Parts: sequence; C-alpha cells; structure tokens
Amino acid sequence: MEQRRLECVQVVYKKSAYDIHVQKHKDPVILSLIEANDPSIQWMLQAHEENQQALQLVREKLKARGVKVRLSYRAKKECWDSADLVLAVGGDGTLLEAARMIRDRTPLMGLHSTPTASVGYLCAAHVRQIDTMLDAYMENRLPAYTVPRIQVRCNGEPIGPPALNDVLLASPSPAATLACHLQWNEQEEHQRSSGIWLATGVGSTAAILSAGGQVQAMESQELQFVVREPYHTSQHPLQCLKGLIQSNDTFSLTSRLRKAYLFFDGPWVKHPISYNDRLTFALDAPPLQLLASRRGQSDEH
Repeated sequence: MEQRRLECVQVVYKKSAYDIHVQKHKDPVILSLIEANDPSIQWMLQAHEENQQALQLVREKLKARGVKVRLSYRAKKECWDSADLVLAVGGDGTLLEAARMIRDRTPLMGLHSTPTASVGYLCAAHVRQIDTMLDAYMENRLPAYTVPRIQVRCNGEPIGPPALNDVLLASPSPAATLACHLQWNEQEEHQRSSGIWLATGVGSTAAILSAGGQVQAMESQELQFVVREPYHTSQHPLQCLKGLIQSNDTFSLTSRLRKAYLFFDGPWVKHPISYNDRLTFALDAPPLQLLASRRGQSDEH
C-alpha cells in the first residue's frame, strides 16, 4: 500500500490556564495562591507542565522525521494551505478551533496533551503515542471519518463558521429565557426555554447528550435538536422538544427576542440574532476528514 505524504504539518496548540492568567494577565489572585503554594492551584501548574512538554515532544518527533512544522496558536484566525496534516495538540476545544480553519480535505488529528485539565474525547490518542499515530497515518492504517458540519443560514444568508459539534440558540444572559417559534415540517409552536441545541453526530456525545439527546454515529447525516429546559404547563404542553432532523425535513427557528445569540462549537464564536430572524440548519458545509482509531480513543481524559 502506498504511503501517504508527510512533508508539512500544521500544529495547532493551546495556551495553558497558567499562560493566560499568570504570564499574560498577571492575575493577582492566582499569583498569591501560587506564592502560598495553595493546593487549589496545583492542577494549573501540572497542566501547564503537561502542555509545555507535549508541544516540545510533538516538535521533536516531527523534526526527527524531517517534517516541516508550522505552529499556530488556536485563537488566531489564520489561513492554512499546502499542509499534509493538521495536528491539534490539546483537547477537544483545540480540535474544534482547528476544525474551524479547515475548509478543504486536509485531514485533522487530535493529540490529547493535558488530561489533568481537559477532555480529549475526539482526540485520536494521547500525545505520547504520536509516533504510533503518525506511522498509522502514513501507512493508511488510521481510519479517516468524513464527518458533516452544520451550515447555519439567517434569513437565507449563510452565517458563522461550519460547526463540527453543535450550535446553540440562547439569550445573551444564561439566566434569561429564550423565546422562539419552532417549525418542524407540519408542526409549529411558540416555545420558551433556556436555549435550543442542534448537533452533528460528532457533537452528539457533548452538551446535547447532557441535555437529553442521544448518541449518533460520527458520520450520521441527521441533525439532532433538543430544547433545553423547556417551559410548558399541563394546559399548554410543548410537542417539539427533541428529535432527529432528516435532510429533506423543513426545520427552522424564528427568534422572538429583541436580541439573542447563536453560539458555534462553544462560547467563543457567536452571532447576534434579532427579533423575527429566521434560522435554518443544514449539513451542507464542507465535510471534515477526522482521523481517529475510534470514537473517544484518547487513553487519558
């Protein structure tokens, strides 16, 4: 079997909580806890050390193979081209950030760097297994899942990046109620809730599962929705609280708030939604090539 090319790798990395709170912001509370050797801060120091060692290990292993390495901090919005592989070194958050910047068929592999402080459910393996995973990739032994992503449209126009995990429609305040009109084929109803999740198969094990959803195959072509904390009474029960949306279904959410937000794959990317804006959702964004031996393969979470 012909080997895959591995000449240039885009490495996407995260900064540790220590990097952000201490080295960047000089947070006086965190600094005082470190000075006092407070037990509550030990996880942060350990996670920082894990993250530093992981990134160094990845660079050394790639350099030993004669591979060109391009480093990108995950919060920077950069355009990547001509890379053979994207390595997300961190946890699921880093992998989701990396996925946002991939709009072509470049494969993405997650390597879990800090089990002390992050979840690596979507990662292919722990970073210590990098040699094994790179060998498997080059020898075409590592499965590549072609996973769909969500494209959201507001009043018919595409908005936001492709979502690999999920999107959430909610009020700007977590303590406020979302009001919206939901239409699903012939069913329509006005709803009040704390928000509405829509997720892909990849995202079906994340927040939507905690909200009452179900696990789907990563390559599923069905969108899943769950209404979070619905408000209804015995006199006016709600009917459309969760379900699987088929590709030929009609499904939309129309905001009945003066201001709401749509969140893409977590809290950092959001789009303002105004009163009477109509949102539709489809799995027609460019799919992603996700490398993993199986779902949740990372050996340390």
